[in-house]
Amino acid sequence: MRTHSLDYGWEVTFPESWTSETDGNGKRLFYPVNDPTTVYASSLHAEGQGKPAPVEVMMRAFMHTLPENAEEIPLIVGNLCCRAFFSADSEGVFRISAGFFAEGELLSLNVYSENKAAVWEVFEYFKSVTRR
Repeated sequence: MRTHSLDYGWEVTFPESWTSETDGNGKRLFYPVNDPTTVYASSLHAEGQGKPAPVEVMMRAFMHTLPENAEEIPLIVGNLCCRAFFSADSEGVFRISAGFFAEGELLSLNVYSENKAAVWEVFEYFKSVTRR
C-alpha cells in the first residue's frame, strides 16, 4: 500500500500497483493498471473575511456535486467529519462519492466504474483518509 499526500493536509492510501497522476484541473487520479475503475480526488480550501469557512459550508459545497439519485451510505473514518453516497447513471456507470470536511477544507473522493463490485472494493480504501 502507498499513502498519497494531497493538498491541504489530506492523505489517502491505495495499492502500490495503482497509477497516480494529476489532470489539467488540479485533480488527482488514481487507478489500477488494466482496469477502467478510476478515483478522482480533489481538495478545496475556502475562507471568508480571513476566516476558514465553517464545516457546514464545505459540506454543502460537496452535496452540490452529487447526482439527484445519490443514496447515502454509511462512512465512519476515525474522528473525521465525512459523508458518502452511491449512485448509478443510465449508462451503467456506478459511482461512490465521499466528502471529508474540516473548517475551510474539503476533500472529495469519487470512484467510477462499470463494475459495481469494483466501486465497493475501492470504497474501502476511502476509509484510509487522514488529515495531517
